[in-house]
Amino acid sequence: MAAKFDKYILGFLICLLPLACSAESGSAPKEKELVGMLSKDLASSTAALRQRIETCEQKISSGEVPELEEETLADLGAERDQLLTALGHLHFQNRFECEREAREKVAFDLGMLEMVRGGLDEEGENPRQVREGLIYPSVEQLRYRQRYEALPEQLRNYVEDEVGSAPFDLMAALKENELLKN
Repeated sequence: MAAKFDKYILGFLICLLPLACSAESGSAPKEKELVGMLSKDLASSTAALRQRIETCEQKISSGEVPELEEETLADLGAERDQLLTALGHLHFQNRFECEREAREKVAFDLGMLEMVRGGLDEEGENPRQVREGLIYPSVEQLRYRQRYEALPEQLRNYVEDEVGSAPFDLMAALKENELLKN
């Protein structure tokens, strides 16, 4: 789901670049130069975000799959649903953190350009929604976090220690820990 959203955001940003590069006909030459400079910043940060997404994808596909110890989980009284919640939340969180800095840079550049141009929604698009999508977690991610924070602290601490902060393949982790139903 995160990959679909990332592709949507990148596609939208690429569609905005021509709009960003064309200053309004009545604009003063200085404003056109400023818009041009900010448009280049946006193009550069969008390319950097695309590269960062690819880097995070590589980390996911080549990284270690978290393996939780059955004995420790039994001692903690961990249930399957709790483990699904914990791994799901940490998957979203680690992925988001991997991309955060690049996302924030694109959102900043888009906001600066929008501020100077007075809005980029000539085609009915809303740059504010794009910025929010870049820098804020989705409602689904927030729900995972809410359920995650309701888990026993000892279980959260154990899973966090085992998973770490690197992005990981959620399905591979569920399979490795025998959490998928046949």
